[in-house]
Amino acid sequence: MMYIEQKGKTKVGRSVTLKGPGMVGTHTKIDDHCSIIETVIGHHCSVGKNVSMKRCHLWDSVIVEDDVTITDSILCHGCVIKKGAVINKGCIIGKNCTIGENVILPE
Repeated sequence: MMYIEQKGKTKVGRSVTLKGPGMVGTHTKIDDHCSIIETVIGHHCSVGKNVSMKRCHLWDSVIVEDDVTITDSILCHGCVIKKGAVINKGCIIGKNCTIGENVILPE
């Protein structure tokens, strides 16, 4: 089951796949064609189109641009993941860090 907080304006695209357990915080936007599996997404986050996330934890104010893949990782407060990046298993991205466009982080 996926819990979506509805106290603020949370928007989830029509073609998004959400599979729990997981949660989506308030004022968070998830664009179309995303697959979010067993993931917790904090408040004030933005997830672009064609994003795949599996078993992740995104703290508050994280921005994930289009065509990103994230697996078994933690993204701390204020991170920005640029278009086309791949974050592999076991990565912990520190507070306010930016991962560049098309960067692939190894396990």
